[in-house]
This record gives sequence, C-alpha cells and structure tokens, in this order.
Amino acid sequence: MPSEIVTGETTPEGGVENGVDDGYRRLHPITPFLDFINVILRFLLPAAVFVLVSRGVPAEAWIALATIPMTAAAVLRYAFYRYRFAEDEIVVKEGVFNKRERHIPYERIQNIDVSRNLIQRLLGLAEASVETASGTKPEAVFSVLSLSSIEEMRERVQSAKEAVSTSIPAQAGDPRSLTVGAEDDVASEPVFSPDDEEILRLGIGDLLLLGVMSNRSLPFVAGIWGLLWQFDFFESDLFLDFAQRVVRVAPDLVDGMTKTNPLFIALSAFAVLVVLRLLSIAMTFTSLYGFTLTRQFGDLRTQMGMFTRFSSTIPIHRIQALQVRSSLWQRWLRRATIRVETAGSKAGSIAAGRRWIVPLVAEEELAEVLERTQPESSPQNVEWMPLHRHAVTRLMRRQFWIFGVIALPLLIVFRFQALPVFALLPLLLWRARSLGRSMGYGLTTDAVFFRRGWLGRTTTAVRLNKIQAIDLRESPFDRRWEMASLHIDTASSGQANWVRIPFLPAQVAIEIRDQLSLEAGRHAFRW
Repeated sequence: MPSEIVTGETTPEGGVENGVDDGYRRLHPITPFLDFINVILRFLLPAAVFVLVSRGVPAEAWIALATIPMTAAAVLRYAFYRYRFAEDEIVVKEGVFNKRERHIPYERIQNIDVSRNLIQRLLGLAEASVETASGTKPEAVFSVLSLSSIEEMRERVQSAKEAVSTSIPAQAGDPRSLTVGAEDDVASEPVFSPDDEEILRLGIGDLLLLGVMSNRSLPFVAGIWGLLWQFDFFESDLFLDFAQRVVRVAPDLVDGMTKTNPLFIALSAFAVLVVLRLLSIAMTFTSLYGFTLTRQFGDLRTQMGMFTRFSSTIPIHRIQALQVRSSLWQRWLRRATIRVETAGSKAGSIAAGRRWIVPLVAEEELAEVLERTQPESSPQNVEWMPLHRHAVTRLMRRQFWIFGVIALPLLIVFRFQALPVFALLPLLLWRARSLGRSMGYGLTTDAVFFRRGWLGRTTTAVRLNKIQAIDLRESPFDRRWEMASLHIDTASSGQANWVRIPFLPAQVAIEIRDQLSLEAGRHAFRW
C-alpha cells in the first residue's frame, strides 16, 4: 500500500517540507483519481439527459470540457490538504487561495463516521468524517485514507478520552471508557473485536419488510422528475413529439379504457404500485444490507451497506433524547424504529440523517434492545399519567373552529356544492379525540417520558442529566382552563431536542417543573 506521508525521507508519522520534517501528511495518493471518478458517476445522469435533449449541439465536446475543471479541482484539493496527529489534537490545513487551519482536540471528537464504497473496499481504503458537538457539519472530512491511518486516528482519540475519563470522577450510570469507532481493517464483512457486544442484526426478512413499509422509491421518482425538469427535458423536441402523439391517440385510449374491464384497470394500477414497492425494497436492501448494532464500552456502532459500507459511532453519553416510533404499518406488524438525538446534532446536517440507531425492531425485542443500549430511557416500566381531563375537549374544539374558519368561506362561495366538505368534520373530530387520548407522560428517577400519536405512535425519553432548561408556558386559553404546558430542552438542536407536554393541570405542571429542576440539578451535565 503506498505511503500517505509527504514524499521524501520521512518518519512513519511525519512529512517533509523544505527538508524539515513537519509531521504533516497527505491523503492517500489515489485520492484525486477517486474524487474524479465520484464526480463522473454523479455527472453521468445529467450528461445523458443533456445528450438526449441537445440536438445539433456537440454535447460530447461540452461534456469533455466540463471534466477539465473537475480534474483540476480534485488535484488541487489533494495537493493543498494536509493533516497531522499532534500530541493532543488533529491539525488540518487546506485551501488553495483561502487557507484554513483547524485544530480539533481529541477529547472533543464526538465520533468518526466511516464510509467505504465498492472501489474503496477493493483497495482497502475509506473516507472518514470527524464530528464534534458543534453539529452543523463535520469538522474534517478525510477522503481518502488507508484503514491503518483511520485505526491510528481512532486509537489516538481513544487514548485521549480514556485519559480524560480517568481524571474525572465517574458518576453512576456514566461510562468510564468512551471510544470512537471506525470501519474494521478488512474489506470484507466486518469482524468485531472481543470487546464488541452485538445488540441487533437485521436479517434479509427484516430488510424486505422494511422496504415494503417505506416509500424510498417516491423520492427517487421525484428526483428523476425534478432532474428532467431542470434540464428542460419537457420542452425538448423528443418530449414534445411524444406528447403530440399521446394527444392524437388520447380519445381512442379513453374510449378503450371505458370499454375495458374495470378489473384490468385495477390490476394495472396494482402493477404500478408493485413496481414502486419493488424499487423501494431494492433501495432499502442495498443501503441497509448487513446492518448491525453493537456496543463497545460507551459507544453504539452501526454498520450497513451492500456496495458502500457505512460505519457510524454514537457515544451513549452524548445522547440527549431517545425516540421510539411506530408508523401505522409498523403498529399493525408489531414493529418499531429507535432514533436518538445527540449533543449538537442539527437537523439537516450530514450526520443527522443517520441518527436512528435501529431502523426496524420487533416489539418483543424492543425492551431487550433498549435495555442494552440505554436502559434509563426504556419506557417499558413507566407508569403513564393522563393529561388534564378536559384535554380531549380542547383538542376537539380547536379542530372544530379551525374547520369552521376554512369551511364557512367555501360554503358562502360555492353554497350547496361545498356541503360534501362538511363530511370531513366527524373524521377530524374523531382524530382530535384519538390524539388526546393517546397522549400521556411519565416520570422515573432517571428520565421523563412523553408519548403521542393517533395512527402512528411516538414515545420520547429525556434523561434528567441531559436537561438544560425547563419552560412552563400558559396561553390565555390555558389559563381559562387552568392548564399549562412544559417544554424540556436538551443540548441537541434536532427535531427531538425538546419534550413538550401540553394540557397539564396548572398545579401539576408547576410540581413537575419543580421536581425536574431539582432532580436535574442533582445530576452533573455531561456533553
């Protein structure tokens, strides 16, 4: 394997600049080539569309010219990207005109996410993203490194965190060893070290079931449609000729459909749905193939992917909120999904999309998985308490008035033709009633819980030592009904960064706020 050290007489950890060993390293020498390949692969579909819609234009020449700046950019990124492992931090230098130098202390690194596409797996390489609690984006992206370099990075971070943990007195329930995971040093299926405890592995049946329940094909179809629209495909001669032919034969098609057996039409629609579901199954199967969830000391590790392997690490002590979600399909099939929000994670960030730790688990295995990942957040033995006795009434009245504001203008404008809209009112009131009855909260010595959902069900848990603020709010309507709501904030900026418990009796809300404030104050907050 070629060395990643800057060319010259170097030590295993250093680089040479002007004859002086400065310790800086470059990315793997094959990085520009792999970056160029990735750009080409992403460019293939737009290029194909461009060739189809550009008649009389030398499309091949334009495509060839477009690859020149891509190649130059890949070479420049490689040439000006340097990094080194200092005693207590990673130092990264990059930039051609605007120079940037970042210092990332080892103990501040939250996790190292590793991805390996098919080419990287064949060559024994990987891409690593270093993340801290800032959460907006990775602090540094190393594309690409050898597995030995990533392992060295992980060991340095591990050693630094172990030194910090041994210098700080441990608290009950806090892990003393915090690790950062990376992909194993093999290009084949991962082999766990003896310290890894496997919690869950999804089989082929689980992946097929998840593909059926998900709608992964719809974003794909929407993306293809948007791409064609972006390249003005629908204004091209090819599409206009096709549309004119459809218009000419449309009367015959409509006449034929009216004379066709309704069963045939229903079967055709069903066939389209089956094709979309098969596409969803294929996408789910390739992206989540070989999914495993393991625990090593204070880290949860997920690994998945058929062609591109992803390895992500979530330190347990950084989990701010845990959610157990069950869609309508999942409730029928007695399945659930487990999602977490970590300190600093932000919705829309690169890592936020992988913050679910279990994409699918059977209800009979849910308690065991939670017990082995974060037992304090398990809702299995929570004593659920109802909301205010008039909570359902308020939800139904709110739904009634919202419907009235929308439906009355329609009735005035369209008169009797708008009457069918009022048939939705009983359904909306039933939804509000079911939603109110599904809500509940619970308190334990370690966490606060809240659940809601009329078709699907979401249960959120926040540990007391992760609470940053407790806000009691009362609207004019709350004061009239002697109610209040509690907002419990954590250090996460994602969609589950807080727990909102509405429609509590005012006195109960005050007591819960005081109790949570007292309990949270007894626990030292840890990022």
